[in-house]
Amino acid sequence: GSYNVDATPAVRSWTVLESGSNLIGNPGFEVDTSGWKGEVAANTLTRVAGGHSGGWAAEVSNTVAGGACGLDDKPSWVGLTQAGTYTVGIWARSDTPGLTLRLRVREYVSGVQQGSVSTLVTLTSSWQQVTRAYTPIAPGQSSLDVEAFTANSPVGVCFQADDASITH
Repeated sequence: GSYNVDATPAVRSWTVLESGSNLIGNPGFEVDTSGWKGEVAANTLTRVAGGHSGGWAAEVSNTVAGGACGLDDKPSWVGLTQAGTYTVGIWARSDTPGLTLRLRVREYVSGVQQGSVSTLVTLTSSWQQVTRAYTPIAPGQSSLDVEAFTANSPVGVCFQADDASITH
């Protein structure tokens, strides 16, 4: 037998989350906007004081009229799906009356979309939660892309978002 000892053995670590715990690492934008980006190039994502909970929220602004205005999880918080249902949620509000927020969950395998669900809510100046459940078609092979956005958006601030969640 060999008695050679590897001075730098390979190490693996796993984080096992309790069932129902939030899979989003930055749900409330309390420190920064890491893990999120603007939906399209014309969108700006900033932190603003206030929020549904905590001291901060994300604010999405648009520099081009008429397009999408929103936030997207990049890289995806769910990089590898598991069997079972995911519930995605976000709290949102807007001072622009009548904007409709779409919360969309899309499943991808190697860049090819497998499935998609979305739900709509008409934004008001009060915080409200929008949620959507999704069950992966290709668990163990796919990732989930989560977006919250308004279409036909005006130039300027579109909406504020806070307390995003993905539970499994």
